[in-house]
Formats: sequence, C-alpha cells, structure tokens
Amino acid sequence: MNPRYPKLAVVCLALVAWTATSRALDQIRTAKGTAINGTVEEANPREVAVKLPNGDVDRIPVNEIEYIKFDGEPPQLNVGRKSALDGRYEDALRVLEKLATEKIDRVDVQQELQYLQAYSLAKLALAGGGDILAAGKQLRDYVQKNASSYHFLEASELLGDVFTAINKPDLAAGQYAAVERGAPWSDVKMRARIAKGHALLSQGKPADALGEFEGALSLAGKEDSPLVTRQKQSAELGKAACLAATDKAAAGISMVEAVIAAGDPEQSELFARAYNTLGTCLRAAGKKKEALLAFLHVDVLYASQAQAHAEALKNLTELWPEVGQPQRAVEAQELLKSRYPNSRWAKG
Repeated sequence: MNPRYPKLAVVCLALVAWTATSRALDQIRTAKGTAINGTVEEANPREVAVKLPNGDVDRIPVNEIEYIKFDGEPPQLNVGRKSALDGRYEDALRVLEKLATEKIDRVDVQQELQYLQAYSLAKLALAGGGDILAAGKQLRDYVQKNASSYHFLEASELLGDVFTAINKPDLAAGQYAAVERGAPWSDVKMRARIAKGHALLSQGKPADALGEFEGALSLAGKEDSPLVTRQKQSAELGKAACLAATDKAAAGISMVEAVIAAGDPEQSELFARAYNTLGTCLRAAGKKKEALLAFLHVDVLYASQAQAHAEALKNLTELWPEVGQPQRAVEAQELLKSRYPNSRWAKG
C-alpha cells in the first residue's frame, strides 16, 4: 500500500472539517460595508457578541449593524430581508409570509423572520399601502415579546412612528423616550428626539417641535462621525420645517440648501426629506414655481422613498393648478391614490 494514501486521507478529512466549519458561520454586515463572520453567541439591544473563527469574541454595537445573515437560515429569508431593506415591502412580505409556514428551529432565525414581517408591514402601512392598525399590533407584539433582540430599539422607534400616524401622541412620545433612554449612542438618541419633533410638527406644534430638534443637535456635542452627521442633517431639516411654519421661511430655505449642498445625493431617504422640506419652505415663502420644482425632485428622483413620495405628490396636486397645469394635478392625484391609498396624504 502506498504510504502516501493514509496521509492523503487525513488531509482530505481535515479539508472537509475545515470547509464545514468555515461555512457554519453567521455573517454580520456593518453600516461601513464590511462583513464579520463568526457565531452569534449573545445579542441584546446594545450589542451583538460574535465568536470569531480564531476564538476571539467581537462585540459589535447595534447601531453599526446593517443586518445579520444567520447560518442555516432559509435562503428566501435573505431575499425577503434585502427586499425590505431596499424599501420593496410588498415583495418582502410575499416571500416572508411563505416562510412563516415552514418549520424553523433556530430561535435567532425565528425572531429575524418575525421582525422583518412586522417591519415591512409597518413601513408599508406608514406609506399608505396597508392596514396600519394591524401592522401596529404585530409590531407591538414583537416589541413586547423580544426585549432582548438586537432589533428592539429600532422596532420601538418604528412603533412610535405608527402611534404618531394613528394620532396617539402620548404613546408615540413614550416609545421615543424609551429609545432615547435605552440607547448609549448619540446618533440613536438624536434620532429619537428628531422623531418626537416630527410627531409634534404633525400635531401643529412647531414651537415644541423646534425644541426637540435643537435638543437633538445638542446631543451631538462635538461628535462628527458619519452616523451623527446624518442625524445633524435630519435635525436641521426639522428645524427648517419649524421655521416655515412660524413665518421664517427664508431662514428655513437657507438651512435646507446648506444640508443639500453638504450631503450625498445617494442618501435617498435624507434627500427626499430635504427636497420636501425645501418645497414646504418655498411654499410658505410664496415661491410656487420653485416649490413645485423641489417636490418634482422627489417625484422624479426619489420615488422609492414611499412616505416622502406620497407627501410630494400631495403637494404637486395642489401646486400644478396654481401654475396653470391642472391636468398634471389630476395625474399626480391619481398616482397618489393608486400607489398610496391609505396614506394620510391621499386622505387629506
């Protein structure tokens, strides 16, 4: 017998074992675009502990995590996840609802499926494409049953948005306050204050809302990380909307233009809100044509941002007749009602 064969067998077995080990890993994608492979050993609303292949344990702050792809999860779960993260909530739900009928043994994967379903339902409903009460119930159930989930703070904030949409300001404020208390990071605390400011704006309380936006900016201190910078920009947009509502539209216009000039147009959510805010400020200043162009930016370039797109369409239905193009108003109205039938913008 060739003495090399036993050695070769040992090598092959080692390779098989190494391959199996290398595949049996979770993957954490960070907001910076990097991937961390390992085994999720513990997760809570603040951090996820990952055991790396070399045996070390890496603790990753939740605010730096874009998503986690779990070892052994059904391939279609990642399809649904990507659809949800891309804002294609109906596509996500079609995939996720099928998975909900399958047997899933790993608890982490069960929780991920439940969260993605609740998240997609809530986002779709907030954009006017679903039953917001049913979505809110499912999201609330998730929050109440998964206090240790790494999605907990994000889910709590989203639940606050749902409460705002159904005109439950006290419940919304409670959710945002819980997020601010529970988050150790400035950017998440800021985001909670900004959400509370927008809730107050929707109630017609611009002075109170302004205090929340300014409070968010004060939380930033001297931090200049990309996450904090993004929230600073959001807070500035909130302040600009408050100025437009208090006869200070010119100052609001300057504030929004500064955000647009400093921002990255690829940040579609931020820019959709920026152009809507600019349009609001320009309307308050009596500049109808300029306002129309601002809202058209959202309609043409950022229609993937459903909530912002619905707001832009509502404004376009009101502005087109004022510039002598009533037929364009009819088209905008039809699109608003067909795409976002349950949106407050379609009903208002």
